[in-house]
Amino acid sequence: MLLSSGCGLFSAQAETPATSSAPTSATASPTPSAAPTTAPVGTTAALVDSVDGRPARLSVTAGSVVQGLAPVLTAAGSGGACGLTDDGAEYAQVTVVFTVPDEVSKDKPVAANLRMDLSVPDGDGVFLETDDPSTECAGGGLPARATLQTLYLAAEHQTITVYAVARAGGLPGATLRLQNLRFHPDSTGGRERTWTVDQVTGGTTCAGDPNSLCVPLA
Repeated sequence: MLLSSGCGLFSAQAETPATSSAPTSATASPTPSAAPTTAPVGTTAALVDSVDGRPARLSVTAGSVVQGLAPVLTAAGSGGACGLTDDGAEYAQVTVVFTVPDEVSKDKPVAANLRMDLSVPDGDGVFLETDDPSTECAGGGLPARATLQTLYLAAEHQTITVYAVARAGGLPGATLRLQNLRFHPDSTGGRERTWTVDQVTGGTTCAGDPNSLCVPLA
C-alpha cells in the first residue's frame, strides 16, 4: 500500500506532530493503464474521541483495480520492485479522508490526529509513500501491514491516497482493513487515547472488531 497526502483547510492551519510519518505534500493521481471496470466503493465512519468526546469523520473510497505497477513503485526506479513487474502486477487506489470539524477550544485545547494500521490480509502488499520498496520487500514477500499517521488537525481535513498492491489476479475479492484507530502517542499525555467508531455509512466494521473499517477491493 503506497501513501501520499494533502490537507484541505476549513480555517486553521495544520500542526505537524512531533514525530509524524505523514507526508505533507500532495502527489498527482496515478494515470491508469487500463480503464476502470467498476464504480468506487465508499465507506464513511463517524468517530468519537475516547477522552473528551470530540467528533471526527473517516471516509474511505476504493477505486477499481488497475493492471500494472503502482506509481510509487515505478517512481522508485525499479522494474522489478518487490518481485513485481508491470505485466504481472495490479493495484487499487484508495482515498482516505480524515476530518476534524471543531476548532481548538478551552475544553479541547489540543488538535486531533489519527494513527491507524492498514492491512490487506489476503496476501497483498501494504506500502507507504515514504517506504523504500527494496527494503520493505527484503524478506522476500510483500509487506502485509503499514501504519498511517495524519497531521494534527482542527476545523480541517487531510486527504491521503493509498495504493493496495498485488500480483496479477490477487486484488479482486480482497479487503482493506483499517484498525487500531488511535492518537499519536506524543499527543496523549501518557494515557491511552483512541477513536471509537460511532456509526458507519455505506460499509461495515470488520468482523469481531467494532472499532475498525473493512473496505472491499473490487
